Amino acid sequence: MVAFDNQLNGLDEMKKTRNKPLRTDYTVSFNVTKDDEWTLDIDMPDEEHTKMGDEAVARIIKSNLDELEQRRDESYSGERSNPRPLPGRAARLPLLRDAVEDYLSCKTWDSQTTKVQQTATLRLLTDFFGDRPIDDIKRSEANLFVEKLSLLPPRMHGVNSPYKALSMQEVIKQHKGETISPKTQKDHLTRTKSFFTWLSLRYDDLPDSPFKDLKLKDRRVGRRRHAFSDDDLMRVFTSYLYNQDPWPAQKQGKEPSKFWIPLILAYTGCRLNEACQLYVDDIITDAQGKTAHFYLNEDRPDQSIKGRLPRNVPIHKALIDAGFLEYVAAMRRKAEPRLFPELIYTDKGDGYGKAIGEFCRSFFKSLGVKGTPHCFRHNVVERLTKANVTKDLIQSIVGHIGQGSTDVTVKSYGGGEFDFKQKLTALHKLRYPFDDLVITYADFEQRTKRAYRLNSQKPGSSP
Repeated sequence: MVAFDNQLNGLDEMKKTRNKPLRTDYTVSFNVTKDDEWTLDIDMPDEEHTKMGDEAVARIIKSNLDELEQRRDESYSGERSNPRPLPGRAARLPLLRDAVEDYLSCKTWDSQTTKVQQTATLRLLTDFFGDRPIDDIKRSEANLFVEKLSLLPPRMHGVNSPYKALSMQEVIKQHKGETISPKTQKDHLTRTKSFFTWLSLRYDDLPDSPFKDLKLKDRRVGRRRHAFSDDDLMRVFTSYLYNQDPWPAQKQGKEPSKFWIPLILAYTGCRLNEACQLYVDDIITDAQGKTAHFYLNEDRPDQSIKGRLPRNVPIHKALIDAGFLEYVAAMRRKAEPRLFPELIYTDKGDGYGKAIGEFCRSFFKSLGVKGTPHCFRHNVVERLTKANVTKDLIQSIVGHIGQGSTDVTVKSYGGGEFDFKQKLTALHKLRYPFDDLVITYADFEQRTKRAYRLNSQKPGSSP
């Protein structure tokens, strides 16, 4: 402010020799120097300045002094909740919650899932650091935040989570069970870094990100997603969903997706939502009907795939033997657009996979099987690896593969380097102990219809 005060005092001491009407409609701008001194600039031609004289210019400056003083006082008073923006530049550094809201509203998201995931990460950030100015977050605090990520439970903000209304600190104090995977921790850190990178581009005065170059500690102990054992696989695929026994009373699972989704995951290695979001038109057959494949894509607004690269995955002989193509043909005859219309889309990050995912976890638990639908993906990768299928070819089938805390994607991820025959030959190297035990979908459908008829004939049952 010293430079401005000296400038104004010098102009005030000039002799007042003019008595002309004063124009005040010139462009006036306020700026801050690197030394935190305020300056006021008037945009007028040199000839106009000469014509008016220094005294008139001084009076224009004085007419804007009140606003300049107000802006300066606000910046030094510590009342930083709503600093007034300077013309032509972003506001002074905001509070964390305001910055988060600005980020979420300004960004363009490639999918609703991405926005939901980013929102969850930023909620952790505001829970942990509180509503403070973004430049007050120290490196040591950022380190502590990253360390605390390893103590969080899975799906802590989920609809059925007992922790959904609690802060991050409260959750850490209460939770004593399973924790999120290293990959999920890494995803939170990556999204946090992206947020602070965006802030540094938006606010010139922001110091280096406190999360710059931070990495997770290598924690191999704890929750690790694993492949199902042979015993686990036998429990699943010889259960009431897949055998010839009469349908047990009070058992769920009569919808087609309950039969098909576990089988599709086991014989493709795709992700849960990639299978759940399939449309009938995503099942492609050749003109002779001799070959067929899944087209995994995100061509529609309600579809998403990791990496955003579509891929073609041949349909395994075991699925064809179980009647999958007949099921697809039946859905076409019904003019159903989606392969599993009973699955409902949610924009909370699960796509179409929420209900079937919850069913599978409950179903597995009832069989004494520990794991999630994602374990089938590990089964495919491990078994193909043991069958000497190359990593590039495996990834052209299953897509992106994570290894420990490092995610890898190869050039062939989109499947361009491997043809249908190569992929099909690789997939037919999948061998499971239940290969010849699974019933057909026609048998499954007949059993569920029989169970429905028997239940509807009981006293008090409605048809």
